[in-house]
Amino acid sequence: MAGRRKAPEGTKEGISHVTCRLCSRPFRTISWTHLYHVHGWNPEHCILEYQERFGPRSSECLQSNSRRRRSGIAHLELVGRHWTRGRVIREVRARRKLGRPLNVAAARQEGRSDLTHAAVNLFGSWDRALAASGVRPDQVRAYRHWTPEKVLAGIRKLGRFVGCQVMSRINRPLINAAFRIFGSWRKAYEAAGVLYAPWVTQRKWTREHILSVIHNRAQDRLPLTPGLLNDELPGLFSAAKRVFGSWDSALIAAHCGDMLRDGTLPGQVRSWTRDEVVSELKKLRALGKPLTAKLLKRHRPPGLMS
Repeated sequence: MAGRRKAPEGTKEGISHVTCRLCSRPFRTISWTHLYHVHGWNPEHCILEYQERFGPRSSECLQSNSRRRRSGIAHLELVGRHWTRGRVIREVRARRKLGRPLNVAAARQEGRSDLTHAAVNLFGSWDRALAASGVRPDQVRAYRHWTPEKVLAGIRKLGRFVGCQVMSRINRPLINAAFRIFGSWRKAYEAAGVLYAPWVTQRKWTREHILSVIHNRAQDRLPLTPGLLNDELPGLFSAAKRVFGSWDSALIAAHCGDMLRDGTLPGQVRSWTRDEVVSELKKLRALGKPLTAKLLKRHRPPGLMS
């Protein structure tokens, strides 16, 4: 067709220009305005539709794509958002020099998700970025890498038997590693050569023995709630129910009934009534105390907030 624009001689299709598959005209980039005004395509997503129909590289030549990418990188560098391997390494080394934690969780908590994302995108993982920066990943991890030897050493360091529930409050990573590696807390103790629950081999619980243990624990302000007792003294709770009919009856027989009624039993969370809660809050307000939930949980009697 006469007057139709042609590509300059010596240029290659796809490198210096692309040809519109609808009208055979050469362009550096086929824009939505051309597809809309010349071919009547819907302006919304018309470029994507063109690429789906004729291929992903059919709408822009390589030279135009390269020029656009350089322009975008220049803009990101101008606003400080362009990441390279060198910049990631400099940022990691700067954090190390300032004494900032180098584990990925700490970096994200401090608002440096941009750094961690860039490290993963450019190096494949955060550990590889640390290694490229001269940092040993195993020395900066927040979570300890547990081996069977470390678990056994941790158990032997305790010096005595500690039940699962108590241990989960003292050192949860250790007990989690023990379950993961050995299958159970008992098997981990056996592998460490430490006697597991030595009181299991004691004599049977008698009435006098039960009352003596309860009385002594009450005097020492040690927990007397069933959940904690089952971990520290297996068999006591079930023996008390068998001998006295119920745990509360055993407490009363051991002269701990007043503490049970007053909610002052060691380890017990008081059961509050509606009127008691209102009365306690009025007392706090009269004393000028703050009534925020955080402070109430921290400083007031257990169970008030529940």
